[in-house]
This record gives sequence, structure tokens and C-alpha cells, in this order.
Amino acid sequence: MRKFSISEIEDSYLNFFTPAVLIAAGIFLLYLFNWPLSFLHVILSESDVNIDFILLDAIIANLTGIGICFVTYFIFIPRLKVQDAKYEDLNTNSLAIVCGVFLVILCLRIIITFTFETLGSTIYLVRPWFLYSYNLLLDPVIRVLFLSYQFIIVPIYAELLYRRTIIPLLEDRGLSPLLSVVFSSLGFCLLFLPEYIQTSNYPGTFYWFISTFLFGLATGLIYILTRNILLSILYAIIYYAYRFSGEIGRSLHDELLLTIHFLLSIIILIGGLLVIVYVIWNLFQKKSTTMWVNVIQTPSAPKITRGLIGYLVISVVLVSIQIIVSNLVNEVFSSDILLIFAANTLFYLIAFSIPFWLSITSEYAQY
Repeated sequence: MRKFSISEIEDSYLNFFTPAVLIAAGIFLLYLFNWPLSFLHVILSESDVNIDFILLDAIIANLTGIGICFVTYFIFIPRLKVQDAKYEDLNTNSLAIVCGVFLVILCLRIIITFTFETLGSTIYLVRPWFLYSYNLLLDPVIRVLFLSYQFIIVPIYAELLYRRTIIPLLEDRGLSPLLSVVFSSLGFCLLFLPEYIQTSNYPGTFYWFISTFLFGLATGLIYILTRNILLSILYAIIYYAYRFSGEIGRSLHDELLLTIHFLLSIIILIGGLLVIVYVIWNLFQKKSTTMWVNVIQTPSAPKITRGLIGYLVISVVLVSIQIIVSNLVNEVFSSDILLIFAANTLFYLIAFSIPFWLSITSEYAQY
């Protein structure tokens, strides 16, 4: 029996179908791994077993993240035949560019954060569940699990999925390296946008959209400039360390953390501004770096507008369906944990497996 397939044909709305599906794949995988483990949480909570449920939640989060890393690296990348351009080995020049991107993007984030806070906007909309109570971090075991999850597992699976997988797929379909970074970052922003909008804090939502886009732009640029995903992961780790040093310091009133965060902000701000001045000076002197020229001047293939529209529409639809169905299931079956578990599991299995298997049986453009 012949498999039903969706052909990614040039000048078609489905030309970017596979990358669009992968945008929502992170959410689907998160729930696919999390629901069975959460069901275990429910069973244990209704039993007479004496267990530390905060510790159990921390373990579940880590196992979920490891599962996503495993699927992305061992299934998505080889099965979807995600090939990548091979650039020269790292050298002093490329590392300098990476540091420059790092400083400029974080510098812009500091300026934007200061601007929003000065205008009186509440920018802290939602926090990771680990940080609902920062006092949890006083427990050494929880602290270790939080650090492993937030600073190792999350950066690895996010960069593998949204940079190492999606960017080469966008490039393979005719998008230039720079636009591949931009559109992968837009898709990355979609994952968080529904949750932020639900807070009804629209200035804060706008802030986090910009902040998330800048983060994706930074890690994406670092990736396409070096073709080394380890550097993108390293940037993400440093970014989270900088961000949480401020948030945890404020919540725990830890003067040492706040001092470290302040000093880092000053160093990043000065360094970022110096890099910006240096770049502008080189532009006036008509000096350029070959690596930057290749990224900026490489054109996209003609007739891909429909595919990009399809990419964004499919991404928005899949993420929206996930949010709507999740809320609907919880409302309809609010009194029955077993039905909630069954309905959610069935939905995510169907929603994830069908588009995935359709996409991997599609006809890809020749590399």
C-alpha cells in the first residue's frame, strides 16, 4: 500500500511544511513525555506513599528534557536528513565575531529591559515552575536538579531543535542563512506567545516577544557563522546564568547575586556598545568581514514567498491547536484525572505523529 505523502513542491504553501511542524514538535514532545510521568505523580499523590513531590516534579522535568534531547538528536536529525554546510574550523576571527554577537544582543536586551522598567511595565509575566518559589533552591538536591535542567538540558534540546535542525531545513528549501535565522526565531517566539498573551499584560508580552526573538537571533547567528552548535548552546547557558542571577537575587534578596548581576550588566553594556561603534566605524571605512558578507549577501531562492507564508500559518495553527485543546480538555474533564490524562495523551499522539510521518515521507528538494 502506497504511503500518503505531502510533496514539498517549489512555489507551494507546503514548501516549508516540515520546518513548520518541527516548530510545534517541542511542545508536543514536552507533553508526550510529561503526561505519563505526571500521571505517575497523580497515582502516587492518591496513595499512602510518603514522597517528596517537589523532588518528583524536578526529576520529571529533567527526564522530559532528556527525552526531547534524545528524540531530536537520534530521530529528527538523521531521519529528516538534516544536512549542514561545512565551514572552516574555528579560528580567532570567528570566535571574535561570536563574542561580538553575544555582547551586542545582550546589550540590546539590557537597554530594552531598562526602557520597559522605566516606563513602569511589569515584564515578569511567567516563571519556570522551578521558580514559583525561589526558596525551593535552598534545598541542595532541588538546586542541583534545577541547575542541570535549566543550564544543561534546556539549552541542549532548544538549540538542537530550533537551530541545528530547523535552520538547515529552511536553508535547504532556498532561504538565505540570515533569513533562515530570522524565520526560525519567529517560530521560536510563537511557542511562548500564547502563554504570555493569556496574562493580559500586553506591554510585558511585547517585551518578552522582543527578548525571545533577540535570544533566537543571537544563537542563530552564532550557529550560521560557525556551524558549531556547541557555541550556540554555550551562549544559551551563559544567557540563562546571567538572567537567573538577577531574578533569583531579587527574589531571595541575595546581595551577592545582585552585585554579580549588576557588574555583569555593566561589562556587557560597555562591551556591546564598543562592538556597535566598531561595526559602524568599519562600515564607514568600507571594511567588511568575509563571514558577514557571505551571511548577508547570500540571496534566497526565487519563488519561496508562498512557502514562507505557509510556514508561519502552519506554525501558528499547530501551536494554537495545542493551547486550545489543552485548555478545553482540562475544562471538560476537570473532575476526572484519568479522563484528562487519556484525552491529552490521545491528542498529542495524534497531533504529533500524523504530521511527523507525513513530513518524513514527503519528497524533499535535492541537496
